[in-house]
Amino acid sequence: VALAVSAGSLGFLFHNWSPAKIFMGDAGSTFLGYTFAILPLLSADEGGDALMLGTLLMWTFIMDAGVTFIRRALKRENVFAAHRTHLYQRLVIAGYKHAQVSALYILLTLLAAALAYAWSWGQPYAPPLIIIGLPLIWLILSRYVRKLNITDTKDAK
Repeated sequence: VALAVSAGSLGFLFHNWSPAKIFMGDAGSTFLGYTFAILPLLSADEGGDALMLGTLLMWTFIMDAGVTFIRRALKRENVFAAHRTHLYQRLVIAGYKHAQVSALYILLTLLAAALAYAWSWGQPYAPPLIIIGLPLIWLILSRYVRKLNITDTKDAK
């Protein structure tokens, strides 16, 4: 399942990269999000390592959604209302191109994949880098974006 969805997504990406020839829409992105979120859970029967590795590959999306949700809840904002406060949205609002933001997320995912691979082979440096390094990277990125003084994040457009 993972291989088929990944291959289909790569084929779609070729046609969706700027200038986009086709557009996925909410239905397609919801399906992909659900599929990629559920795949690590399906591997849980294989043991904790498979679940951890699968979850680690999704860390950028988990961090973005989780941090955004917590931040909005602490500010007593309606967490179900449309907004533009995810890190990727704030980077685009700040003037970064979609390709640059996508490249950043790809780079962060590849970093997590490398750490997951190192962890699966028992490398002693991998757990501290996963537990401390990845959240630290996210904190640095969040602070960088906050310093850009982005004001257009209230309403979804």
